Amino acid sequence: MSNHHAAAFISLLAPLASFLTVCVLPSRYRKPISLVSLLWMALAFVSAIILFYGSWNESNLIKLNWFVVGNSPFTADLSISKHSLLMLVVVSFISLLVHVYSVSYMSGDDG
Repeated sequence: MSNHHAAAFISLLAPLASFLTVCVLPSRYRKPISLVSLLWMALAFVSAIILFYGSWNESNLIKLNWFVVGNSPFTADLSISKHSLLMLVVVSFISLLVHVYSVSYMSGDDG
């Protein structure tokens, strides 16, 4: 797996990890949870930037083998074009800004 593939998967799965962090950990650790989830979102944005600069001039197609039934493999393809790279950067940046705002807005809330 190349660095571009790893950056693609990190930028796609880091928001899911942020969600799971918030859902799984107990609410008495509110401050650390919000900081860890903020770091997950920042990691998604940084990996999107790395993917943007590393893959702008090339079109990538990542093939994943999910499973095989008999002799028939079931695959999933992740196509990374210039438009999807730009949208990934914009959406991850806006998501990071919304997350920073919501964490600071809810910092004084008790519950």
